[in-house]
Amino acid sequence: MNRILTVGVLSAALAACVGPVDTGSSSSQANSQTNSSAQSSATVVSSSSVTVSSSSVAVSSSSVVVSSSSSAPQVTGDLARGRELMKAFRCAACHQDEDNDGFFVGVGQIDVDSFKYPTSGDYDGNYSDSSIAELARFIQFEMPANLGVPAADALDIATYLWALRDGVPGERTVATACTANDPNAIHYGRRTLHVMTSYEYHNSLSKLFGLPLPADYSSPAKVSVDTEIARLPNHTNEKLGETRLNQYYDNATEIADWAMSTPGALTFACDDPVACAADFMNEFAYVAYRRALNDAEKAEFTRMFEEASSLETGLRWALTTVLMSPNFLYRSELGTKVSDLLANPVVAPGTDYDYEGTPVSVTNLDGEIPHYSSVSIPTGTHNWTGNDLISFSVKATQRGDGSWPKLNVGEGYDPNGGTTLQTLTINHSGFRTYYLMVDEAYTRPIYFHNDVNGSGGHNNSGNGSIELANVKVGKLGTSEPVQDDVESLNAADPNAYALDPYEYASALSFALTGSGPSKSLLDAAVAGELVDDASFEAHVDALIDSPLGQAHVERLAGMWFRTDGLPGETRNVPEYTTQVRDSMMQEIREIYKHVFYNGDFPSMYEGDFTFLDSTLAEFYGMAGNGGSSHGDFRYVDTTGTLRGGIIASGGFMTYNAHMDYTSPIQRSARFRQDVLCQAIPLPVNLEDSDERDAATKRAADRADAGDITTAEYFDIQTNVPGSSCAGCHNAIINPLFGMDDFDNVGRLRKRVNGDVVQVGLLSEAVDEMTKIVVPKGDADLPIDFVNNDGYLFSPNVVGTLSAAQADADKLALNGIKFKGAKDLGKKIVENELPGISACLIEKTTRYTMGYTLNKQLLEDSEKQGASYLNISDEQEAEFVCVQDELEAAYAAAKSPRDVLKALVKSSAFRFRK
Repeated sequence: MNRILTVGVLSAALAACVGPVDTGSSSSQANSQTNSSAQSSATVVSSSSVTVSSSSVAVSSSSVVVSSSSSAPQVTGDLARGRELMKAFRCAACHQDEDNDGFFVGVGQIDVDSFKYPTSGDYDGNYSDSSIAELARFIQFEMPANLGVPAADALDIATYLWALRDGVPGERTVATACTANDPNAIHYGRRTLHVMTSYEYHNSLSKLFGLPLPADYSSPAKVSVDTEIARLPNHTNEKLGETRLNQYYDNATEIADWAMSTPGALTFACDDPVACAADFMNEFAYVAYRRALNDAEKAEFTRMFEEASSLETGLRWALTTVLMSPNFLYRSELGTKVSDLLANPVVAPGTDYDYEGTPVSVTNLDGEIPHYSSVSIPTGTHNWTGNDLISFSVKATQRGDGSWPKLNVGEGYDPNGGTTLQTLTINHSGFRTYYLMVDEAYTRPIYFHNDVNGSGGHNNSGNGSIELANVKVGKLGTSEPVQDDVESLNAADPNAYALDPYEYASALSFALTGSGPSKSLLDAAVAGELVDDASFEAHVDALIDSPLGQAHVERLAGMWFRTDGLPGETRNVPEYTTQVRDSMMQEIREIYKHVFYNGDFPSMYEGDFTFLDSTLAEFYGMAGNGGSSHGDFRYVDTTGTLRGGIIASGGFMTYNAHMDYTSPIQRSARFRQDVLCQAIPLPVNLEDSDERDAATKRAADRADAGDITTAEYFDIQTNVPGSSCAGCHNAIINPLFGMDDFDNVGRLRKRVNGDVVQVGLLSEAVDEMTKIVVPKGDADLPIDFVNNDGYLFSPNVVGTLSAAQADADKLALNGIKFKGAKDLGKKIVENELPGISACLIEKTTRYTMGYTLNKQLLEDSEKQGASYLNISDEQEAEFVCVQDELEAAYAAAKSPRDVLKALVKSSAFRFRK
């Protein structure tokens, strides 16, 4: 079976090749299309079809060694049908492919990467592997006559077989075309139930309180380290263990104590058990649970407040209960069955009262009502019908004797000349909304009177005041279900699932801000605003543009390019201070944030700009550029320089290095993985040979002399012809050593007479920890890998990169020539490599949804056994259609923001299976 060489495995592999190499963890990208050879026709497996293009090799002295031209796509068949026909025509009797890798064993052994057949016996010997049509002809006319394969069926089978070509033995998927021709067709994402990650947990806690939290509840000290998949925190398939639950409990009690003792921490008043319970449920639990509470939950919390020995105890119990509840700790994206949601739409919570139509807001009544004073709704404001509703918000201050004022609401001019309709004791210092149904067609004003002492008598000392706000009047109506997207629900599979308005708001907020939704977003969702195109767009933009949205965007960059891991790395360079390290981390975040909010994603690889604060500008030798202080990052144009962008940044170069010297292997492997979404296959074995031993001695002898560069030191030991190491290093890794024009803390290397140089390695100065030589040898050694140009072979691959294919490309000089890290970035953009957009879409979907849409990019852990995160054939067909939508969004303006918005707008974001 095919296994992908992740950087984690690469660490062990390279340790066997050259000693300890710290490569960290990486995503393992799965199989994808590759060119079959430099000289022959190439297979292009896209999300929409399997097509064939021809290419020719034209070696020149320019940086792009190969120029290619494509002919018009040839006719292709139905890939999925072809797979079934292989069984229907009894092909499997001779051609057995149990692991779906394109290598058929048995009597009729086939290698689909060559399709070479015998030239004797039953075969005419004139077959070539030039096209799908040629393969279909061969199947139709050369397979045993008793199979009787019609031309159309032969084309389908040939299309299926052609899609398996990737040059790599082992399990792979068959590229599936998007089966939906209708642009309005419903596609389905995965139903998920996530434990919040530490970042989501801290942010969601923060949404519940009116003041900053007393601690960082995303830190390892407060919550366990997150599980990661593809180097991104991912709790899609995570279970809560005892350790994490105990931490949640400790946090809940700590936060409850803080909230109870800190004025302003709670966003609601808590003056009496009944009112406090209502406010707690409507203002706190509603946001924490990300939905309206059901009747059983309301009864439980009400009982909790009523039966507690004190109001403080009841509130403490309630706070702790919510913060420990699965309703808070889990993110539900399970949805409701479509048929059930159509039959029972969500109804707005919070009151049994509603207006028919739009009520009249009486804004001139807002403000304080002094003791023994009245304000009135003027006559003519509303035509009373005898079936009307008044709503108003009110709060009060206590009297000097500790009692609360009373509010009389009546009809007439004042309590003496009118009729009292309702008397309320306003015993709360925070606003609360009241509703009054009016069942007579009154003709006189409705008044609000502050009866300060409520029981008669008059006290001018310490009189309580009442403040009135949000007075509305209108005809009484009934609470209506949210106006849902009935058209889409009716178009969906009734047995599929759709996120209800609350889950929809929650999923959007977590996807775009890494946090639970605000109360206003929940209210908007249940009011139907998320199924209205214009208001949906406004809410999405508001989330993306919010401070949390911007922080969420930055955070992806730091994890994507691994630079958030710099605090765990040590470098023996005094000038590389903690402040420099922190600024390098932020530089990467600022670069990505810039292209996200301003479009033009590829420009961050071209490298003609960066963001610097004063600390980083001084460290880079660019003093006077960027911000005026540490942490003040400003845009800097780096056109014409050798620095700028993601690849030629201090953070990327420093993270992919060692304590005392660079790591050209890490830089090369991670460039392919993180920038182009290529994965390196695991070598067959790592046994040393006599040739490897001799190479190791040659490298050691050169180190004894102190005249060997870092790149050459690694190349000598890893690129031994015929060795297992050379399978990856010959054409995949070592030709990218041309990026080694930065030192191990991200500074440009010295140049002498135009050549990039370094201090040589010296074996007498062995690092005690790594046992590998450190740079203390001869000065100003030219780095040939940089000065004589590097090469990126097999640049167009996305997914598994076959060593055999890369070797063939190297032999044919089928690649991109570059000089230094920044030039490499420019060249991949100039050549519009498919991995650029593929990686953006892959990282965006994993970060947003918690899983990949691309079966070719599954991690090993996601494919094992009956893994929940594996992708079935049915899901693959759905996901390919979503990928098409995201590719179209990217192609329009090359904007990461557009890709993200297209994802959350897609039907697969709301509809699930």
